[in-house]
Amino acid sequence: MSLPEYDPARYLEYQPNHRLVVLRRVAIFAPIGALFTWLLIVAIGNLPGSIIGVVILGICALAIDYEALHALRDVVARPQETRGEVQRLWTKSRVLWMGHVNYMVVEKRLFEVGELTARELRVGDEVAILHWPHTNVILTVERTKQAPDLV
Repeated sequence: MSLPEYDPARYLEYQPNHRLVVLRRVAIFAPIGALFTWLLIVAIGNLPGSIIGVVILGICALAIDYEALHALRDVVARPQETRGEVQRLWTKSRVLWMGHVNYMVVEKRLFEVGELTARELRVGDEVAILHWPHTNVILTVERTKQAPDLV
């Protein structure tokens, strides 16, 4: 499935560089995950004196390897479409107070959306999202039905 032609009247979000985002995740998480896994193996070899290191490195290696695995799976996958109702929208700070990210839940899947998309959508809107299946990197977001106004 390839990226459809851009239509500003149709799409709330359109990411022509979606493949680069997935490859960037692989380039970041795979080497860091391999490093943390190697450090974990070294720490396990030095037990019992490195129990705190094993716990900390184990948690870090698990989280980073999880992200790397999903990014690697998307390299060989094809984009898929999820249709459904926006169940939840919220904004959260990225690191302390510096920057923020907008999240959206559709059909029990969590998506990171852009600022304009988050402002346009409301809970209850019907959307069609073209995305990568494992990392949920968005290609397009299209509102198919607007939620009724609550007055």
